[in-house]
Amino acid sequence: MYVFYLHVCIHYFLQQANIPPAPDVIAAAIVADVHNQNALMEAALMRLGFSLLAAREFTGNGISNLNRLRTLTEEALDRLIKQIHWDNQGAGLFIPFASQQHVHAIRFWANRMHIIGSPFSIEDINEPLAEMWGESMKIEERLLQPRQTL
Repeated sequence: MYVFYLHVCIHYFLQQANIPPAPDVIAAAIVADVHNQNALMEAALMRLGFSLLAAREFTGNGISNLNRLRTLTEEALDRLIKQIHWDNQGAGLFIPFASQQHVHAIRFWANRMHIIGSPFSIEDINEPLAEMWGESMKIEERLLQPRQTL
């Protein structure tokens, strides 16, 4: 009990004296936040049909949250998927085609939500959302193609 009280008093005096926390405390908080972001992103990718290993490859390559996924171009996302396949040929890592399409749709969805200023969350990601936005992505691509006249 005495140790807890001492800890509370020290914390209070540090706050009052406006002394920042120790670097190791800050580093531990950053590491915990990174692990939490990775876990949320891995869970979201697994809801799209990724294996845990494939999801970890994404987070291991820096795609640890929706903003990082959102800022990738379509080509960069394709390159990442190809790189993951290439790097893990002997390990049997495979990202199903439907899951690849779903992650592209989620990237598209996150971009559109960001553009219109609508809130979006990693917890919202699932296959029905990906399928709906995959259709929207196809419609937008068709509308942006130049019309051919006969």
